[in-house]
Amino acid sequence: MRIIAAMLLLALGIIACQEKQSQSDIIDHIEQMTAVMSDDSRLALSDQEIDKVFYLVRHAEKDTIPKDNPRLTAQGEDRAKALADIFRQTRVDEIYSTMYTRTLWTAETLADAKGVTIRPYNPSELKAFAEQLKQNKMIQTAFIAGHSNTTPQLASFLAGDTEIKAMDETEYDRLIIVVIHKDGSSDVKQLRYFTETL
Repeated sequence: MRIIAAMLLLALGIIACQEKQSQSDIIDHIEQMTAVMSDDSRLALSDQEIDKVFYLVRHAEKDTIPKDNPRLTAQGEDRAKALADIFRQTRVDEIYSTMYTRTLWTAETLADAKGVTIRPYNPSELKAFAEQLKQNKMIQTAFIAGHSNTTPQLASFLAGDTEIKAMDETEYDRLIIVVIHKDGSSDVKQLRYFTETL
């Protein structure tokens, strides 16, 4: 009986450790160039001199109607509000979105909070858009709302063709941060936000 109890305690301890480890990947908010995680740990976006930072997300949870250009669900609207909270303490110079209701609504709350106009981009011209962003001397930080099949690809182009993990169709909580350094090198961080494990 003692062996079973000890094994149960060990299993619970392992589960607790796994939950704690996963919390270190969930972002609560960003303070300038530091990500503050849900477990209160801090993650510097870079230890080098930064030229630009790009924050990329897939649109929030979408409805099924209308099929070709759906709106966000209630959970999607909550996710969009969470984005505004995450970025409340950091600089966002420009906000970009594809011209679909779901991406525009994902970016809208943040745009309103920052007083920034949402700028459109064409998801079929990602490589050219990435180059335009990297060459734009007027911005240091940009937020970009896209889609499951375009966001990782755009992040890869921004990071110099670094391979970025594909997004599953059911995945809405990934925040990809691409940091471009003054020397032209880049760094990519893939975090989670507004996840049900919180």
